[in-house]
Amino acid sequence: MFLNWWYPSSEHHQGSYGYGYGHSPKSRPARVWQRFQRWIKFSAVGRGYRKLFAKWLNWWYPPSEHHSEGYGYGYGHSPKSRPARAWQRLRRWLKHSTLGRWYGVLYTKFLNWWYVPSDRHSHEVENRLERSLRRGNRWVRKTWVGRKLEWVLDDAVELYRALRRQFRKYFFSSRFQRRLYGGQTVAWGVFWLTLFAVGYAYGWPRFRLLQETHYARQAEQLLTEGDVNRALIRSRQVLSVNVSNAIATRVFAEVADSAGWPAALYWRQRALLLDPGVTNQISLAATAVRVEQFPFPTAAKVLHEIAPVWQHTPEYQRVAGALALKLSQAKEAEQHFLEAYKLDPDNPVNRMSLAVIHLQSKDPNLIKDSRTTLELLMNNGQVGLLATRSLIAESMDRGDFSHARELSLQLLKNARSTFNDRILHLVILKASHSTNFASVLKETEEHARDRLAEVGALATWLNASGYSHEALDWLLRLPPEFTRQGLVPIAIAEAYAGLGQWKELEGYLRGRSWPSLDHIRFAMMALADAKQSKDQHDSVAWRSAIQLAASSPDALNTLARLASTWGWQERTVDLLWFAAQRYPDQLWPITSLSDVYAGQGNTAGMRRVAKAAYDRNPNDKLACNNYAILSLLLDADTVPAGKYAAELFTADPQNPVFASTYAFSLYKQGRAKDGVKILNDLPPATLDAPAMATYYGILLAASGDPAAAKHYLDQSAKAFLLPEEKALVARAKTGSDH
Repeated sequence: MFLNWWYPSSEHHQGSYGYGYGHSPKSRPARVWQRFQRWIKFSAVGRGYRKLFAKWLNWWYPPSEHHSEGYGYGYGHSPKSRPARAWQRLRRWLKHSTLGRWYGVLYTKFLNWWYVPSDRHSHEVENRLERSLRRGNRWVRKTWVGRKLEWVLDDAVELYRALRRQFRKYFFSSRFQRRLYGGQTVAWGVFWLTLFAVGYAYGWPRFRLLQETHYARQAEQLLTEGDVNRALIRSRQVLSVNVSNAIATRVFAEVADSAGWPAALYWRQRALLLDPGVTNQISLAATAVRVEQFPFPTAAKVLHEIAPVWQHTPEYQRVAGALALKLSQAKEAEQHFLEAYKLDPDNPVNRMSLAVIHLQSKDPNLIKDSRTTLELLMNNGQVGLLATRSLIAESMDRGDFSHARELSLQLLKNARSTFNDRILHLVILKASHSTNFASVLKETEEHARDRLAEVGALATWLNASGYSHEALDWLLRLPPEFTRQGLVPIAIAEAYAGLGQWKELEGYLRGRSWPSLDHIRFAMMALADAKQSKDQHDSVAWRSAIQLAASSPDALNTLARLASTWGWQERTVDLLWFAAQRYPDQLWPITSLSDVYAGQGNTAGMRRVAKAAYDRNPNDKLACNNYAILSLLLDADTVPAGKYAAELFTADPQNPVFASTYAFSLYKQGRAKDGVKILNDLPPATLDAPAMATYYGILLAASGDPAAAKHYLDQSAKAFLLPEEKALVARAKTGSDH
């Protein structure tokens, strides 16, 4: 009963003449769903949907004159969709275009060449490959080897025919085309393309990063092992991939520093910028002490910025001692080296540094002890050479040339001695007027003959020591191909310049080419022109030198040093400003300009430099302070200068430099007593420093205390003062200050 109710009878459900065919019975839910579909189909929505679908089909498959029923047999062209028709039209357009016609002609010519009539059956064709193989097979069979191996050739022919049949079956049949255009093939193609794109987008950068990290660690390890050349190669490879890699930059800076390259300071600065740690700070300061000129602003600035907790380390104390020694502050240098020795007494470097500074003492016992310490360190593998060189320098300072010569000979026997030690031996012989100088010089020339770097070093020393004639004779005797390499051409030009043979120098320079050094060649041509014409104005050769050097900050630095050495102050200043504008990330142009203007006593120029440094880096407090104090001295932009001075003092009231600048700004505002109160908070030892005492005395005199001011104004004689500062001191001493 349930089945009769669940499957109700219908006029459509019958046995179809007793053979069991016809419609199968439908359940009541199926009958309901069927009626619902029928109702939807004939409803207004269903009729509208069918009309829209029919219109879309008529639009998607537009009628064509090629589409027919084939005279009632169902044949004819199937309708094409609009994208298919567009593709067909594009193919037809390409086929009949100029490019398509050329392609058709070339393709036809290729087919006519590739398929040639068969020499066996005139009605057949074969391609050239098959014909070559058939003819080759026939020729081989006629040979003795072919007759002996005929069965091998038969098997090879059968294998070739089987492979050709299989190839045609799978690669030239409709089945392969169906597979090629099938959905599975398309899906796999999309998958592999997506995988390649994702791998390139995400995997390739990670692979490059992994490779970069691996090479950077290799460079670091090679540098630790002492393999400088390979470490340099690895670091260059890393920097070619990522110029901001901190490890490779530090390795490159270490190599440049050890080699004495002028660009070492730049790479140290980059290493500190990429990895602002105390190790890079101390390394930068050490390089700046060696490379920079007085007053070593970069070294002083970096050491001042090191946190106090790291100042109590032997590395910091050694660098601070070296800076103090360069600044002729022997007592401070001794204190730093002594502190380094106390922190690490087992380090031979600290012992040697302290002994070297004690050699300058006036205490005979201390000098004797220091000499003994250095003699004990001569056999030390780490500082032995440095200790020996220090003893040689000390002996020469005492005038004991015989002892210096003995130590120099002992130094040359060391396997780790350098060519510079040979030059040092020549210096000793020259200073002692030794009769062996000529023979030793000849031996040194023979030793350096086949070594390009040593030839340049010896020639440079000869030119600097007044032996330009000997240097020129020796260099011109070298093979011509040797004198065109490295720094030898520069040494020859310097020899001509040292002898004053300007016409010969000009003839030597013209018509030559110094790869990567042509800027120096043109600069020396400008020197020769100036010496012959007595004309210090700009020249074509000098402009050419600047144009060639403009692409490299190191080249511009070299030109600036040459111009300064030759006394071309105007050209030096112009070149330094050009370098500062072209390479704003370089510090040396600003530093050099400050040194030039300070040497000239040009306060306005120094203010311009300070303004440029502050505009470049508004966070540079020292540059801001310099701009403020120089503006106040010149009575230029006093309002912003006073504002800067107040901000610096508020941020760091214990800094004596900032305190003196702010006090002077109050003095310029007529508030000298307020300025004196600020300076009174500083330690007395700080106020006794010549530079600080100058401003303290000026403010004391202006506040009505000339008696107290006299002591500090007298201290100003020991300080480096600008013309405006000297005028202020003179007014304060005469009591004419307002």
